[in-house]
Amino acid sequence: MSEATVEIVGLEQVAANLAAVAPRFRDAAIDALLEEAANIMAVAEVNVPVASGDLRDSGAISDPTPEDNGIAIHLTFGDAKTAPYAIAVHEHPSPADPPSWRHTKSGQVVFTTGGPKFLERPVRDAQAGMLERIAARTASGVGGA
Repeated sequence: MSEATVEIVGLEQVAANLAAVAPRFRDAAIDALLEEAANIMAVAEVNVPVASGDLRDSGAISDPTPEDNGIAIHLTFGDAKTAPYAIAVHEHPSPADPPSWRHTKSGQVVFTTGGPKFLERPVRDAQAGMLERIAARTASGVGGA
């Protein structure tokens, strides 16, 4: 049986390089998350039912905040003025439906502008490939592929 010895040279430099890239990586990841959020919000804003425009105008993307082992960005619609309306039209057809929605005799709702789940649907649609898009943008942001 033979023995092998491995000597690692430059470990301090590797650690220094990793420490130097960490802030760039975090910033690039945040930029990638914000870009993904902006793309989702752009689709959601097109799907928001419009009666007065207040609900559509209340759409917001939060500032990134550290949470546990990650970074959170919240996409929201509804402010103090529009929150009850936002919930009513997002979750299901209700008496708060905007005038752009017609109710048929059979009880179906026809959406001429927007519709329920105006934020949920774009989030679900964006899930396919989301991690890959964020990873690619992050790598690009730190000088990778």
